[in-house]
Amino acid sequence: MLDGGVGPDDVTFLGVLCACSHGGLVKEGSQYFDSMRRDYCLVPRIEHYSCMVDLFRRAGLLEEAEEFVKKTMPLEPDSVILGSLFSACQVHKNMELGEGVMKHLLQLDPENNGTYVTLSNIYAATGRWNDVAEVRQKLREKGIKRIPGCSSIEVNYQVQELKSMRCWICWQVERKWHAMYQDSICRKQSDNRKGK
Repeated sequence: MLDGGVGPDDVTFLGVLCACSHGGLVKEGSQYFDSMRRDYCLVPRIEHYSCMVDLFRRAGLLEEAEEFVKKTMPLEPDSVILGSLFSACQVHKNMELGEGVMKHLLQLDPENNGTYVTLSNIYAATGRWNDVAEVRQKLREKGIKRIPGCSSIEVNYQVQELKSMRCWICWQVERKWHAMYQDSICRKQSDNRKGK
């Protein structure tokens, strides 16, 4: 690109930073971020800062991520950046940082059930069961419901939705859908062998 006389733009740097983040290239990502500003006079957008926080988060460098947000970012961090940092606190069981980030997140979006659920998971991972109960009580008091995850599959040309609820009836339904799915695969293989 540079050999062809074309300089990188902010979108190019976004791709490079994302690649560094996913490749675990912290040093290189930091150098590209600095080069973007210093060598190409490009003003980083919130997406560039988000990539940098993700770069540190994926490498387990939570203190560096926090420092980057506090000292380097001239912008107020959004819920995406804070959410990324908050989930890293869960993975790395960093309660101190997690509680601080959580307070900031709740100021931005006090009704976000994901923040409460992640905080509850952090407490559970560190064995703070009274705090888990307290967070869940807050969810009930505020009327905030935990939204179950779901997946969709197609069986016999019909879309079926599977929700992540752990109950016996749901397990039975999932088992039945799985059997239907296996049956449809067997029929397709049988049809293929018969030349249909």
